[in-house]
Amino acid sequence: MRVIHTSDWHLGQELHGFDRGVEHDAFLDWLAGQLIELDADALIVTGDVYDTVNPPILAQQRLYQFVKRALTTCPHLQIVLIGGNHDSAARLELPRHLLDADRVHLIGSMPRATSQPTTSRIIVTMRDKTGTPGVVCAAVPYLRPGDLPLQGDPESPLKSLYRQVIDTAHGIRGNLPLLVTGHLHLSG
Repeated sequence: MRVIHTSDWHLGQELHGFDRGVEHDAFLDWLAGQLIELDADALIVTGDVYDTVNPPILAQQRLYQFVKRALTTCPHLQIVLIGGNHDSAARLELPRHLLDADRVHLIGSMPRATSQPTTSRIIVTMRDKTGTPGVVCAAVPYLRPGDLPLQGDPESPLKSLYRQVIDTAHGIRGNLPLLVTGHLHLSG
């Protein structure tokens, strides 16, 4: 199974007042070519798809056009996009009901039920071109304080949450490899 990983696209970014759209287009063209050349089964984008929580319309169009192109030129490709600290979780997830739920997984924030994280909803089984499961992806987005569990290790709620995610994934993955994502700041 061939998985391509990228992050920090920052679509919509301006640099000293200059729109970087031409650079973003060049990158997305290159990435689309790499998906074909490397015969990718999956693309995982681990956050900061956009540069701001309220990206320009052109940045959103770039993303949707790229997704459409990638799915069309790579008919078995699966895409996982997780939210980063620059992304609006709700905006990133907004089009998910319009996309093929078996091929495109948009996870802007940690899903919750009652007051606790629902880790099973961020576990994605990735399949190869033949449809055979090849890897299980624990697609952990950028975690804000409200995403962290109320119970667990009081010294490290982040560690508690990742432990919950990994434990849930182990219960689903069987013998498949586990790929755990994140978009976070680390220290120590």
